Amino acid sequence: MALQLPADAVHFDNADAIRTFVSSPWAERAFCGICGSNLFYRVTAEGPMQGEIHMALGVLDDPSGVVLSTELFIDKKPDGFGFAQDTHRMTEAEVMAMFDAPE
Repeated sequence: MALQLPADAVHFDNADAIRTFVSSPWAERAFCGICGSNLFYRVTAEGPMQGEIHMALGVLDDPSGVVLSTELFIDKKPDGFGFAQDTHRMTEAEVMAMFDAPE
C-alpha cells in the first residue's frame, strides 16, 4: 500500500540514508540504505504526475486517518486480497496507460 503525494509535500529527516535506483522507464524506487526497507517510488516520466511520490504506508509512524481511495494492478491482486470500502480500481493496462509506459 502506498500514499500518493506531490513531491513538495514530503520531507525526509535522514535523506542521506535514502538510496534510489531506476526500476522502470517511468519510475525510480527508493529504500533505506541502512536497513533496506522499501520507502517509495517516484514518477520520473514526463507528464502531470512527474515527481509525484508513492510512499509505502508502513513508513508512517501513525497511519491513522489515511483513506484508501485507489487500487492499482487490480487484475494482479491475490485471490484473498480485498478491501471493505469502495475504491477506484485500475488494471495493469490502465496504470501503464496513465504513465504512458509499455507493459
